[in-house]
Amino acid sequence: MNRGVKRMRMAASRPARLLLIIGPLSALGSLCIDMYLPALPAISRDLHAGTSVTQASLTACLAGLGLGQVLIGPVSDRLGRRRPLLFGIAAFVLAAAGCAVAPDIYVFLVFRFVQGLGGASGIVISRAIVRDRYAGPAAARFFSMLMTVVGTGPLLAPQLGAALLALGSWRLLFATLALAGLVLMVFAYVCLPETLPAASRAVDAAGTTVGAMGSVITDRAFLVNALACGIGFGAIFSYVAGAPFALENTFGLSPALFGIAFGVNGAGLIRPATSTAGSLAGWGPCGCSRTARSASRREASRCSRCWPRTRSGSSASSPACSSC
Repeated sequence: MNRGVKRMRMAASRPARLLLIIGPLSALGSLCIDMYLPALPAISRDLHAGTSVTQASLTACLAGLGLGQVLIGPVSDRLGRRRPLLFGIAAFVLAAAGCAVAPDIYVFLVFRFVQGLGGASGIVISRAIVRDRYAGPAAARFFSMLMTVVGTGPLLAPQLGAALLALGSWRLLFATLALAGLVLMVFAYVCLPETLPAASRAVDAAGTTVGAMGSVITDRAFLVNALACGIGFGAIFSYVAGAPFALENTFGLSPALFGIAFGVNGAGLIRPATSTAGSLAGWGPCGCSRTARSASRREASRCSRCWPRTRSGSSASSPACSSC
């Protein structure tokens, strides 16, 4: 038995097989955010909660994901990769099961926060495993493949969530997440080797992390770029939280059609990301940023003109923009 497990772990160390294991682990955060979006209006109705309180379940999950990445990274540097990863996935499974049986919105919010904490282990440790095993161009290639796997999450997760809603209630969706997490935990336990040897582990990982954070948050270039990224992600998640209610309740889209619409938006986010590397070579970071801001302002201006016509249902002579 031990020899069989050892052979499986050695085979999992190969790039393609390793990707099959840590790829889904790194997508846990995306799954627990995007998969349940079509069910937000149904959750609001079933738990007798207002729109804003139901949307707070997304905030709770994001808070757990953010805090978990800060905490789990130093822990994995101190204890190795396997134990924190397995503990985090177990927390994810239990929290997803708790969401499936939550009696009210407040219990649901607590479990969503814990689910985010557990999902953060897959995000952090999957990247740490790549850093342990590869360096230089090989690491860059593996990270590129890993990001391709992660990028499919926003495209496929809403459709999967809508398909599960067609089979049952939103509780089935979280039961499926719990089952998927359990399967991943078994695969990680059996197949995933420890990639951080004891000799390479940090003695004072928490202190090192705090010191690094202190130097980073005083760096002006970092703060400017972090602020720009934060504003961008804030805008994206404002849309993510409001879109299910706007598209399903106001515009009458079914959960399946919402999944398709959300997938189109996800493709719109991924396409510029894949072309950024080539654009950076020609335009530089500032040129890319100015071009993106200009395009966003043009689309926002068009939508502000189209919105009154589409809202009232009137047909104006000028056509609506592509977004409407």
